[in-house]
Amino acid sequence: MAANGTIKIKLVRSPICTPEKHKLVVKGLGLRKVNQVVERPDTPVFRGMVKKVPHLLAVVEETAGPETAEEIAAEKMIAEGSPAESVPEGEA
Repeated sequence: MAANGTIKIKLVRSPICTPEKHKLVVKGLGLRKVNQVVERPDTPVFRGMVKKVPHLLAVVEETAGPETAEEIAAEKMIAEGSPAESVPEGEA
């Protein structure tokens, strides 16, 4: 899911009025406030905890960066401003 074998978990709903076991799962993940995000190892233990209370939690997806050398080069050209995009001042 995320780099380095970690997942980001976000508390999207309050555990108030949920069974005590659900509150303990949320507390065990280290979540205290709504919209709080924590990063935990991507192991079956934490995946099971998230699966236990899916109505309260969300796994935050990270945007994937460029993976190939061509994509990195293309992003670098865009950031620097490629010569094809620049227009001489007299013609603008």
